[in-house]
Amino acid sequence: MRIFRPVVFHREVSSLGMNPSFAQRRTQFLDAVGSGIAVVPAGHEVTRNADNDYPFRQDSDFWFLTGFGEPESIAVFDPTHASEQFVLFVRPRDRDLEIWNGYRAGVKGAIDDFAADAAYPLSEFADEMRRRLVGNDAVFVRPGSTPESDVRKALDGLGFFNERFGYPVPSTMTDPTPMIADM
Repeated sequence: MRIFRPVVFHREVSSLGMNPSFAQRRTQFLDAVGSGIAVVPAGHEVTRNADNDYPFRQDSDFWFLTGFGEPESIAVFDPTHASEQFVLFVRPRDRDLEIWNGYRAGVKGAIDDFAADAAYPLSEFADEMRRRLVGNDAVFVRPGSTPESDVRKALDGLGFFNERFGYPVPSTMTDPTPMIADM
């Protein structure tokens, strides 16, 4: 009989984000993005039946750049921002859910343990993207991903900035996967 043991994130595992190779990859990726902004989503938990999930596997591109092993997160790379070039949007800490599903880094852990310049709750992604998109030349986001629809909505709402005030707003959305694969 095979016993299933869920993956539990411990503090020892969370320090992987501080590994110099992740920082080096992020720097290389930021250089490739140039004056644009890149959005890289994490993997999602998939329900098998009722209260059982399939074993979680992180998205390869997200892991390659961040070392962050939690599901349903989003990494934003904005080389034009003065202080927040690597930003993580994560699920907030929740003691009740952590009892059942394991440790969550939360906003504070994303900064302390994974060297993010800033971190926000996942619920603030759409509002934060609206602010960040103004002034960028291009958006790099994987087609068909959940953040892609949020970025599209933000771009639709920003058209008046370009028309009325002359602020540059990205006109194209490009898949960042080939850039990451070339690294």
